[in-house]
Amino acid sequence: MRAPRGWTRVAESLLLADGSVGLTVLDAEHGEIARHFHTNGVDLHAERRMVRPDEPAAYLGALLNQPNLSYYRFTDESDTPEASAP
Repeated sequence: MRAPRGWTRVAESLLLADGSVGLTVLDAEHGEIARHFHTNGVDLHAERRMVRPDEPAAYLGALLNQPNLSYYRFTDESDTPEASAP
């Protein structure tokens, strides 16, 4: 979430060892958007459909490509080569 001194982490979506997507909300008030996406899905604009965490790769990719979020952003902090690409 955008804060006066930069960005503040309010939630984490993680690919777990079993291949599922986990969600940890770190700030109950401001992390509600992450809980909403985890429960209701994310708009996968390229395919014009909603994608839920039961499609881990598509869901996590859709989170990273959400337009029109001025106060929130999703960042890939994984250790994969794709995550460090510009």
